[in-house]
Amino acid sequence: MPYRYLGHNTFESPGMPEGLSDTLAFELLPDGKIKCTHEFVFENNAKGKDTFWKEKK
Repeated sequence: MPYRYLGHNTFESPGMPEGLSDTLAFELLPDGKIKCTHEFVFENNAKGKDTFWKEKK
């Protein structure tokens, strides 16, 4: 299922049960890089945060 746009360059995975979440937030930086932050809370309260970068070519 595609992510749903929440606004402010943030997307969430729809249909997550209450208390669970899965979001992607994008930042377009002045130097041309793009930063993506993936935050999630899965079953058994497993939490995480990953950061991905797209370098300007």
